[in-house]
Amino acid sequence: MKKSAKSLCRGLLTLTAAIIMFTCVKTAAHAETDEIVIDFSQGQSYTYYEKDLKEAYKKGIGTLTNAPVNMKNAIYTLLYASGLGLRLDSYTESHTPLHKESPFQTIYELDNRIYSSTQDVYYTLSAGNSKGTYIATITEDTKFNTDYISASQFIQDAKVLYGYQAINPSGKKYVKLKFLFKDPKSTYVVVDEKGNSSVVIPDTEFVENGCKYKVTGDDEVTFTGVANKKMKTIKIPDTVHHQIFTYRVTSIANKALSGNKNVKSIRVGRNVTRIGRSAFSKCKNLKKLRIYSKVITGIGKKALYKNSKKLVIWVPRERYSKYKKMLKKVTSNDVKILKLTD
Repeated sequence: MKKSAKSLCRGLLTLTAAIIMFTCVKTAAHAETDEIVIDFSQGQSYTYYEKDLKEAYKKGIGTLTNAPVNMKNAIYTLLYASGLGLRLDSYTESHTPLHKESPFQTIYELDNRIYSSTQDVYYTLSAGNSKGTYIATITEDTKFNTDYISASQFIQDAKVLYGYQAINPSGKKYVKLKFLFKDPKSTYVVVDEKGNSSVVIPDTEFVENGCKYKVTGDDEVTFTGVANKKMKTIKIPDTVHHQIFTYRVTSIANKALSGNKNVKSIRVGRNVTRIGRSAFSKCKNLKKLRIYSKVITGIGKKALYKNSKKLVIWVPRERYSKYKKMLKKVTSNDVKILKLTD
């Protein structure tokens, strides 16, 4: 990158400066899931104009209130990267990772000037071969590594530019940024509000609260059984949180609890769409099965085969007729099927 640009914004032009386009900005946010997403996953490259950078540098971020969204994103990202003390390397210089704990490769700025028809200098930026997802949360308590901008000002700038105002359960204002690179689900780097980072490689199978799960989609898992065979009450939840991810439990695997002689009560969560073949078969002591899902489309053969004669099944009132027909095909005729009251 040329010396004029370096002298102008040495503290600003940092590694993450390559990330220009915010593809999703949620406003009036009040939940931990609200975030600004910056997408490089399809190999996008973006530009920023030197004159706009100078203007924002001299007069403040408010000068970009009516600027094109791409330019807002460019300058705002420069401020973030500066605050975190990250670097931007020109394409022909040595290359530095996005973060010291990051598995990503460098985001690059092409080391040449490109002129528009009006002779305005702009720079083209790209993520190179960087892979994975980088997530950072900034609160007013986050320690920035520069005097140029504070965390509080950075959060205020998000409100000025985007109307973005997020508040966490502790009542603290925050900004959550997510940077997507190639193969974004392969690896995650998470930076918390204190600047601590961790690398997360998503598990494909895991155990939470004694229950076993297998990842089947972007935010979906199937319940595959229990780690502790002595569990008497098994609650298959609506969602399950593991590592940094929250998954919907959308199915119950074939033979998930088949032959379990200890279970007495099972709860099926609201997001389950299918119960697999022989999922609850030969559970001799199973007395209670509560199904809260209203979206079940299929129940596999012998799902409730050879169970206790004292078994009682509760289903949603709105699905009583439909589910009763489905259940009668996979269990004995003398099993009681009732309507849920809770």
